[in-house]
Amino acid sequence: MDHEIEARLDRATGKEREILIELAGRRRIAAAQSELLEAADDSDAAIRSAALAALGRTVGADDLAILITRAVSPRYVADAQAAEIALQLACVRMRDREACARLLVSAMSSADIGAKSAVLRVLGAMGGATALQAVGTAAKDPNPKLQDTASRLLGQWMTVDAAPMLLNLANSRASRYEIRALRGYIRIARQFDLPIEQRVSMCRDALRTARRTAEKRLLLPILEKYPDIQMLEMAVDLAKVPALKDDASRVALVIARKIGSSLEYEAALVDLH
Repeated sequence: MDHEIEARLDRATGKEREILIELAGRRRIAAAQSELLEAADDSDAAIRSAALAALGRTVGADDLAILITRAVSPRYVADAQAAEIALQLACVRMRDREACARLLVSAMSSADIGAKSAVLRVLGAMGGATALQAVGTAAKDPNPKLQDTASRLLGQWMTVDAAPMLLNLANSRASRYEIRALRGYIRIARQFDLPIEQRVSMCRDALRTARRTAEKRLLLPILEKYPDIQMLEMAVDLAKVPALKDDASRVALVIARKIGSSLEYEAALVDLH
């Protein structure tokens, strides 16, 4: 069947061609790549979009540059989004994601702001050390659009190693996205499987960094979910914030009951009465 699809692609037109292109992509027919590349330059936007999607599912590591070029310098402006999606499809399939990320970072150097943002989004979908470093660097770029894209990606990062970058950004008073960064940092402290010592340390860092009551409030569910004498101490501290007194006091009492009676926590609770 794959051979038949490839053979028919060479002479098909219109809707039939579009359907065959989609089939070539779904079935990952690598042998159809030359036809797909030709279709990616078709005058019909629907054909081009289908071809890019198919290339995203079929190109190998050796041909990844084809999609990088399409995403960074699309021949048709209307194809930019389809090219980005295709590139992401291809990159997340790559076995050596670090090598793939290095290619993307290299391509960013000569790209315009829109293309750089697109590449950053692909890097965010991939993850990994090289991608994280590139996104972290972009979060401090002078260009506001890159700062916006990169800080948003950092805030959604799915590995714990983004935490130091987020905290650094949250403490950078020059950043317009310090609140977003702090919320991303708190999300990691809440969401990921961490040793209690690390979680406590992250909560303390977040508490020291937070300037608004809203971000301080986000810490309360973490303190309650992971009871510890140090979490109790932070809950007591938060109870001293007038707007948080009732909620933080309740959390402190919950923690106290969970960790059991001791002079250490009973002394800490005195301030709540």
